[in-house]
Amino acid sequence: MAGFWRLVTQITGWHIAASMCFYAIYAGTPLFRDAFDLTGVTVGWLIASMTLGYAVFQIPVGYLTDRFGEHLLLTVGLLGLSTFLLISIISPSYPILLLVLFFLGSMYGTAVPGTNKAIFDNIAEGRQHSAIGIKSIGSPIGSAMSAIIVTSFVGIVVWYLGFLIVISIGFITAGLFYLTYSGASRAAATPPDFRGLLANIPLLVLFLAGICIGSAYYTSVGFTVLYVNESGLLFFT
Repeated sequence: MAGFWRLVTQITGWHIAASMCFYAIYAGTPLFRDAFDLTGVTVGWLIASMTLGYAVFQIPVGYLTDRFGEHLLLTVGLLGLSTFLLISIISPSYPILLLVLFFLGSMYGTAVPGTNKAIFDNIAEGRQHSAIGIKSIGSPIGSAMSAIIVTSFVGIVVWYLGFLIVISIGFITAGLFYLTYSGASRAAATPPDFRGLLANIPLLVLFLAGICIGSAYYTSVGFTVLYVNESGLLFFT
């Protein structure tokens, strides 16, 4: 078993950097609106495309994490997040931006299966939920940090300077994670039993509850920023 605090620090650091890349889009919706001359509806499609990629790739990414281990998948996921965020700010057209954000969302799909597998494979049973609780703060911390960075550098040199800082943090963290990860990244010998999972009624109920919670959360996060900006309460337009 890997050391508790060392592993949890590595996973939490990864989660912070990954969430910074993912939620930078939410914080920057007014910037994308102005850069691509978008309406509220077309901004909504950006959020929809990104979250659809995240949702669609959860199952295949979960399978690949079991198959190849979390060390590889989390590294690839953070590199992918950083790369697609970089491509998003230099996209030549709105349709390409939609496609790029779909794949950006798919890369964030590595977060839950990868970080949870790292904990369940490497942390003693009595401390696993404590570890999950700690590493889960990476998402709100990363979201808050990206919002501060993206909005603080508006109008300095280029509109996407804050994004470049977030992207740099993502690439650096991915490299450090790959080189220093201390967990035993185990690979599954057999594929998952999807038929058995579908027959699990409590799991299906939990799945439906997750849809309701997720739809409310991502919709509110995506459009509150834009609404507040259009109401004149943010510092950038």
